[in-house]
Amino acid sequence: MATTAQLPNVLSRSRLDAEIRTGELLKVWPGVYSAAEPDDDIRSRAVEIYSLTGIRLSA
Repeated sequence: MATTAQLPNVLSRSRLDAEIRTGELLKVWPGVYSAAEPDDDIRSRAVEIYSLTGIRLSA
């Protein structure tokens, strides 16, 4: 799991767009992406990311 702020540090913008488009990266919440299918645990961790980073999450 990574935030949109973290992803450009490891992926180029074109590669990031391609991975989102092909489903290699899945949007968990706005600003939070995961390579694994989001389940309750991943969604719960996304809330932790919110509390640590201040990313605004919406349901």
